[in-house]
Amino acid sequence: MRMLLAALVCCALPGSPALAQTPPPETVFTAVAPCRALLTPTKIPANTSRLVQIVGSGLASQGGPAAGCGVPASATAVAMSFTAYGASTPGYLTAYAAGAARPGVTTVSYPVNGAATAGTIVQLGDQGRISLFAAKDVTVAGDVTGYYAPKLFAFVAKNGTLYRGNRVTAVIRPTYAKYSVFFDRNIDNCVAHVTSEYAPYFMSAQVTGDKVDVYTYDKTGTASEYYFYLSVNC
Repeated sequence: MRMLLAALVCCALPGSPALAQTPPPETVFTAVAPCRALLTPTKIPANTSRLVQIVGSGLASQGGPAAGCGVPASATAVAMSFTAYGASTPGYLTAYAAGAARPGVTTVSYPVNGAATAGTIVQLGDQGRISLFAAKDVTVAGDVTGYYAPKLFAFVAKNGTLYRGNRVTAVIRPTYAKYSVFFDRNIDNCVAHVTSEYAPYFMSAQVTGDKVDVYTYDKTGTASEYYFYLSVNC
């Protein structure tokens, strides 16, 4: 839990809140404890591809945890380590986004009856999945070590309406001049920063779990409602 207090200088009120500028949704990396997302129950046959689920839960059928590896639906790519073993003929494995054309690159080359491991970044494709292409029949294990997703931010109207945002699951206004902004991941170890484009004021942001509570005040310290921009850095 963190508390951040910020004060602004006066700015001109824009003609329309919808025209307020926000930064582009930069992609940021979030590390996760190494998580075995897959262990192919049977060998991938030579010259074929196999779909693997990465986002969300329900990975047990592919040798991963039923609860998933903590990769949110907003993720665009994952950092993974692949181990290929048990091949009867030397070959190579290519990991790529599901639904995309297979690139002419090698993720890991594997020997006969041995094991080879390599790490890479894989774009996520249809339904948060990747494809694994095996040049020769092989068993594959894959561990997720992190993911890339747009930056966490929200631009919120004084009535609690979300105008723009990334990875925001809900915004509520439980009481006057208090707003609760929920994101798609736990942000306890992150820092929230809140600003506005309007009049001189004070704001505070308190992080708990997947939520940021924002409190807005005027320059006298009286609770007052304003449009605000919230960013979260992890």
